[in-house]
Amino acid sequence: MKHKQRFQEMLSVIEDYQPPQSYSEEYFLYLKSYADEHIFSQEKTAYISSEEKRTLQQIIDFALGIEKDSILYYLEAKNLVSPSQKDKLDKIIEEERRHYLKLLEVKKRW
Repeated sequence: MKHKQRFQEMLSVIEDYQPPQSYSEEYFLYLKSYADEHIFSQEKTAYISSEEKRTLQQIIDFALGIEKDSILYYLEAKNLVSPSQKDKLDKIIEEERRHYLKLLEVKKRW
């Protein structure tokens, strides 16, 4: 759960940052609800924890979806962090993109 820990660290930075007035509280709520629904949802946690048999294709497709959702989230979060934090988010986004590309390579081989 390294991703979740990193996400929670970034969320604490976002919560402490006061963006320009042009960003409303709704935007913060959007990011939090997006993360809760698409990145760390109970449904995805249950899917991961389940002992149900899955094909390699199903597992890879699930992982690709998580990577895409994470990339979108971090791209959106860049609008809310201080300039000094944007580099950290860029590194996370790049890491997520590498994960996505590796998964695509595996998928193409199968």
